[in-house]
Amino acid sequence: MENALQRSPKISKLTCGVCSNVGGEDGDRLSNLPEPIVHHIFSFLETIDVVRVSAVSRKWRYLWLSIPYLNFNIQNIWSNPLERWSLQTTNEKFKDFVNWVLLFQNGSLSIHRFRLSCLNRVDDYTLYKWIAVVARRNVQVLDLDIISDEPIKLPRSLVTCESLVSLKLDFGNREYQGVLNLPTCAGFSRLKSLDLQHVDVLDYNLF
Repeated sequence: MENALQRSPKISKLTCGVCSNVGGEDGDRLSNLPEPIVHHIFSFLETIDVVRVSAVSRKWRYLWLSIPYLNFNIQNIWSNPLERWSLQTTNEKFKDFVNWVLLFQNGSLSIHRFRLSCLNRVDDYTLYKWIAVVARRNVQVLDLDIISDEPIKLPRSLVTCESLVSLKLDFGNREYQGVLNLPTCAGFSRLKSLDLQHVDVLDYNLF
């Protein structure tokens, strides 16, 4: 496990609000709470901030490995706000971080919620792979905010995922409408909430 942490992408030591209090009285109170409650509290943070908290608290060193709430936003991936990365560099570092978290988390751990915001283009294969991974891990809530030059294809494993109860897709903005490509199979049998924004659907075989 130590090797996994050593191979982690470079993460800034700039702290979030939780990090700044982790060693004090508030941190002690949090540490004494049951793990499900700690997970719920940290579910409101970006995943990169959860990793930062894990880096400054010995008790929470492996917290990010077990938290079932994953929230990735490409706008928060900068390791240093003073650096100016190119679009390509930002995309690559973002992909490295998401891949690293999904690779080293326990694959048998169910994901309660997966949020992904890529306002810049990430390659289609990577997006497809990430969605397929969370589908295999019985994701319950999936929230994708993506702008892509190409139609975004949802894997069959997500459409047939029986754990999925909420799906939110936002593929554009006022000036741009994204395209969703669905596999030709029946699915979404347990879905209770569907929110489509700025989405054109290529295939209407939703249900």
